[in-house]
Amino acid sequence: MHAYESEGSLEDLYFTLTWRHKERISILVVFSPNSCNMEEQLTNQIQILRDQCNEKKSSLQDHVNSIEILREEDLVAERNNTCVVVRLSRLQCEDSRPLSHVGISQINMMSEKKAELERRMQTLLQEREALNSGLDDATYKIMSLEHQIREQELQVR
Repeated sequence: MHAYESEGSLEDLYFTLTWRHKERISILVVFSPNSCNMEEQLTNQIQILRDQCNEKKSSLQDHVNSIEILREEDLVAERNNTCVVVRLSRLQCEDSRPLSHVGISQINMMSEKKAELERRMQTLLQEREALNSGLDDATYKIMSLEHQIREQELQVR
């Protein structure tokens, strides 16, 4: 005959053991005044460790997300390069001229436009520098004239 059969049922045994366990814990707490304080400290330490673990998990997840984003960007760039090659090969098939001739003429045209824009930008930068220099000179002259006026006013008085 098993112990739980003598008690009547398994549930009764579980209740009895649970109640006895709680009773022993309460006795230990009553006889140990530091146990409540220690339990609180342990609870705080557990919470701190949980927070640290969550921070590490989120940091790790951030790194994983960054890696995934970089991989996706790399795939997009690779697809774009593939699309350009496919488009150029289609151009070659549609046009009787060789692909290199079509690509080179477009590249030359874009290079000329770029060079023209760079020349215009350089001219504008030089004009801007000249205007700034003129403004600095004018400001200096105004300051010196104001200084002369103040000196003359002091001499007149």
